[in-house]
Amino acid sequence: MPFINGFECINQLSVLNTFKKNTIDVYFLSSSQNKEDISKALNIESCIGYINKPLTKNKLEEILIKTRKGN
Repeated sequence: MPFINGFECINQLSVLNTFKKNTIDVYFLSSSQNKEDISKALNIESCIGYINKPLTKNKLEEILIKTRKGN
């Protein structure tokens, strides 16, 4: 992200009570394979997945299938 990272973005959305007002499922898309980053992301309540770049057609299809099934 150009101005803030994903963790800062989630924090800002939380401050605005976005997740209480809406049901939003968040997937982190990152080039980081750092285990601490992955763990930190997956410990966020609204985060339901962590995907390593590049985002491929197959990975996107898997997400869409999970989302349609209700995770």
